[in-house]
Amino acid sequence: MELKSTDDGMTKFKNVPFCALVKDDKDLAALRRDYASTDARERRMAADWEYHSQMASEIFNDSMALAGKEGLGKSFWPSGVVALAIDPMYAPAILTVGSIEYQLGRVEEAMKLFMTLTTLPKDEEDLSTIIDKAGDFLIDQGNYENALAYVSSSVRLRRISLSKAAQGFTPRRTFGTSQAYCSQAAGAKPAENAAQRKKGHLWMETS
Repeated sequence: MELKSTDDGMTKFKNVPFCALVKDDKDLAALRRDYASTDARERRMAADWEYHSQMASEIFNDSMALAGKEGLGKSFWPSGVVALAIDPMYAPAILTVGSIEYQLGRVEEAMKLFMTLTTLPKDEEDLSTIIDKAGDFLIDQGNYENALAYVSSSVRLRRISLSKAAQGFTPRRTFGTSQAYCSQAAGAKPAENAAQRKKGHLWMETS
């Protein structure tokens, strides 16, 4: 199959997942290599600056476009890609790049990134909020199975509390998943979980 032209970062990213891009693209590979040898604090600051400056540029460009004026120019890479190349443990970029991977149909790559969030240190800034956002994203996509596995991993590794996880599964569309999750967390057997899921589905159908 012939690949599409790769004259911009988004096209490259559509063709190749991030895990391969960061090794094969010379610019991203150079960033990963150069920052790997720097102090962790400096690396984090660089990733944070890149991430938020790109976000700010995109917001500015959108505002200028609405006003019918020219902006600052579009970034070569999609949001989060450069920041994640700089610091592979930078949570906001993991969430952003993982979400794009999912939207491009690479669910397995997205889940690998999302699961990385559950292994980050507990004192990572805004970690519980970012983990919540990833879970909400999976629920919004209707991927309840992966959402359940993801949040279960977060609770097991104590990145979020059981009560917080249960709150994340309270909407009606995920009632069955919430019932199964809470039963699993309480030590219920698979057959009991199945009964809880069935009960949840019946609740949705009759509500």
